[in-house]
Amino acid sequence: MATIILYEPRDVTPDQAKLVADVTACLTTDGHDVLHTPDLYDLPEDSPVWANLKGLAGPVAVLGWLHPRALRWLLERRGLDGSSLPLLNLATCASAEEACLSLRLPKGSAGRVETLREDTAPRWYPVTDLSLCTNCGHCRQFCLFGVYELDEAGQVRVTNPDHCKAGCPACSRICPTSAIMFPLYHQDPAIAGAPDHFVERDAEARRMFYARTEHPCPLCAVKGDSEIAGIAADGCCPECGRELDTVELPPSPTLDEIDALIGRLDDLRGGR
Repeated sequence: MATIILYEPRDVTPDQAKLVADVTACLTTDGHDVLHTPDLYDLPEDSPVWANLKGLAGPVAVLGWLHPRALRWLLERRGLDGSSLPLLNLATCASAEEACLSLRLPKGSAGRVETLREDTAPRWYPVTDLSLCTNCGHCRQFCLFGVYELDEAGQVRVTNPDHCKAGCPACSRICPTSAIMFPLYHQDPAIAGAPDHFVERDAEARRMFYARTEHPCPLCAVKGDSEIAGIAADGCCPECGRELDTVELPPSPTLDEIDALIGRLDDLRGGR
């Protein structure tokens, strides 16, 4: 039967603790082993808990309190294959029964519960969705705290997560592909990694991306400035952020007729 990793969030509330207890009872009744761990986001990189999780055999699912995309790449960062695991945000479940049913796991005989304990401290650091990251280097150049560095292959990585300033999500806002998440940033679901939510970049961030990567703008490549101006809200290309050249209006027969009438009126006035 499956082993389910289930972690409580830091500063767990009574309602969350009850849901964890109810989900645990539901899963073990269905024949699955449940492994309780500390909050995975707060676990340090060298925690023995990660080694324990890597050693689990058989089907595994992870239940916690982060959006699945953020949880997946948190696990990938620690060497676990988050792409192949059922991941469930318990905050979206109204009941333990709903959580268990959503996993769609076969039932068996009674399972057991194990707990891995470790003292942890609250942490704050970015989690990168490597399926979206283009390695443009915006985050590394922008960050004032040395969170990002290049690895041996030249890929930008979060190498000093604890250098990050608590509560700061700024690098997520300038990432041109919405690859950077702060899973505990509840003020903006896009930054927290919520499904189908992506950070909207401002014009300056778009300009930085295309300038540094030298990628051609797909919009500017097929449309002229006069066409783009019709869909631009701020005088810039909506895709690459380039400031549009001044666009002259094409000749208009109506405007020409008005100009002619004004000219005749001026002549009449002058002839009085």
